[in-house]
Amino acid sequence: MASEDAEEASTVRKLSDMSHELRDLYLGHHVDTVHVDDIDPLVFYREYVARNKPVLIRGAVDHWPALHKWNDAYLCKAMDAAPVTVNWTPDGLADAVKQVDGEALFVLPHEERMTYEAFLSQLVRTRADPALGVPYCSYQNDSLRAEFSAVAADVEESLSWADRAFGQPPEAVNFWAGDERSVTTYHQDPYENLYVVLRGEKIFTLLPPEDVWRMYVQERPCAKHVRREDGTYEVVRVESTHAVPWSHVDPYPDPSHVQDHCRLHPRYHVHGPRPAVVHVRAGELLYLPSQHFHHVQQVASAAHAASTTSHRSSSSSSSSSMDRITCVSHPFEPCRGDVDVDGGCCVAVNYWYDPRHDSRHVVPLRLLRPDTRTGT
Repeated sequence: MASEDAEEASTVRKLSDMSHELRDLYLGHHVDTVHVDDIDPLVFYREYVARNKPVLIRGAVDHWPALHKWNDAYLCKAMDAAPVTVNWTPDGLADAVKQVDGEALFVLPHEERMTYEAFLSQLVRTRADPALGVPYCSYQNDSLRAEFSAVAADVEESLSWADRAFGQPPEAVNFWAGDERSVTTYHQDPYENLYVVLRGEKIFTLLPPEDVWRMYVQERPCAKHVRREDGTYEVVRVESTHAVPWSHVDPYPDPSHVQDHCRLHPRYHVHGPRPAVVHVRAGELLYLPSQHFHHVQQVASAAHAASTTSHRSSSSSSSSSMDRITCVSHPFEPCRGDVDVDGGCCVAVNYWYDPRHDSRHVVPLRLLRPDTRTGT
């Protein structure tokens, strides 16, 4: 037993050293910020896509009508009676691992169809009565073109410089709207992702795919929330689907549960470099490479965004002008501040492009990934 523990400790040290070397060699310890005028398709591909490296891009959508037109009144009028899909959860955590009757399940949100105006009304109603749950307009599946076609012309159908870099147009363009209660748990996407914030702010916590060894990815039986007419919820197993590999790591656990998280997930909370924390504000675009782990929070008002940014940055010892996009967040410091959001929501769109992987991406990750049946 002692020899096995020593061997595991040695393996973890080597993997941790590898993660640090990745930052030192090419990934860096912060996410670059560039202006769209300073990159072309070749530079974007060579410096970021080919290196599987995130970057925050400014100026790429300054000309979009959506950046100035997409307030609540405009979207409600433009969408009129068109139905949209709204995801509901009791706690704001959709697509997340949850304990249900002593079993860890991967739980999907409940879905309802309603008008966009009704969705905004539900945002206000549920803030007043949290027991009703949390609505989030986060249906994917090319939702901008499929459900929000009435306003799709306010953004570009695709980003021409990205199309040239990836060699193809996007496979899907999605619309997102919600408030600070909706949080996306750590996960990976099989797409090259260009994420554009149009109102509010998104906060991405990022780790490269090579850090899979510390993410405790494990296959979980699939289930879904079902929202009853009285607003209460139950969880129902989805027997027809395969088990879903998902991380149960929470980068910002409740302070009262910090020690429990350290004990359950020491590879994440104790070993390896800090994750990068990227604030994507209105008019900014984040390139999120395929398979990067990302945890996402959002804020809807400028006052709240300023409060949380100030709160988070105060924990950093760096005085660099790029503090807001470096790894300034302590592993146990919550991203959300204490200021209430008094209305509105964070609105964004994202473009999914098919990736073009080769053995450099596939073989190392297969070797590094723990057994998803056990998470070890």
